[in-house]
Amino acid sequence: MFCCISLFDISSPLATIIAACIASGFVVAGWITTHALTLKREREARAHADRREKEARRAELLATLHFWLQTLVVETEPNKLKQLYYFGGAMKELSAAAARFRGWANDIARFDELNSVSNMNPQSLDARGAEARRDTVCDALHTFIKFIRDA
Repeated sequence: MFCCISLFDISSPLATIIAACIASGFVVAGWITTHALTLKREREARAHADRREKEARRAELLATLHFWLQTLVVETEPNKLKQLYYFGGAMKELSAAAARFRGWANDIARFDELNSVSNMNPQSLDARGAEARRDTVCDALHTFIKFIRDA
């Protein structure tokens, strides 16, 4: 009824088949392990690349915000500040840098709210009066910088 095989009774072809089955089991197990470890390594590499990309975008946006803050804070003439903001490149550069970082922001609604500094219309620029243009822009830039640093 039961087949009892003794190690001494195994023929040469049967021993070869058994050895091949055992070896193929080890090969399959090795392939599965290697595949799993490769997937894990690639997943970690993608996550690391994403973190580096986010930090690069954040650094770029912060550099742009700081540059324009330093440029606009020293301008005391309201009309020159308005000219610099709209036609000197501030609005365009702030908007472009913010657009590149927007996808990486955790709170996009708050990001869009604070990003109003990059697309102020003349009415919002002069909301506190023409003499307070610099304060309006710089306060908005300070708030946006703090948010981006904490993001």
